[in-house]
Amino acid sequence: MYDNFDWEALWVLMLSAIEARRLAAVQIGTEHLLLGIVRQKHSVAARILTSAGFTREVARKAIARTFGRGSRSTKWWNVEISFTADAKRALELAPAILQEFGDLQVDTRHLLLAVIRVDSARVERLFEDTGVELADLEESLLSRWQNS
Repeated sequence: MYDNFDWEALWVLMLSAIEARRLAAVQIGTEHLLLGIVRQKHSVAARILTSAGFTREVARKAIARTFGRGSRSTKWWNVEISFTADAKRALELAPAILQEFGDLQVDTRHLLLAVIRVDSARVERLFEDTGVELADLEESLLSRWQNS
């Protein structure tokens, strides 16, 4: 499934898993994918999120405040963690977005646009809580994309 993901997109998946475990989540959700993207701070997608006010610190606090900490009590380092249905849909949508733009590999921009377009209630609540407008974020991403 991840054959056409570039190294930054793959790294985002690893960072998302780390963030989910850090928050004691049972699964990796779209909110954790966003945290993974923000942590890949030199990527275009991370810069767009950060410029919208969605930083790692803001996101972590908002996730804890909005959704609470998870209930995972086992040691995180020896337990495999799966993706939520919304996160899976976003990961499946990213290659379709890749084709839409005629790009060669899924990068952080494709992942961010997929997370935005997957219509996740958790993402909507998270952005609402942090004051980020989804439509503005998508417009900024697409504008930056066309200018690159």
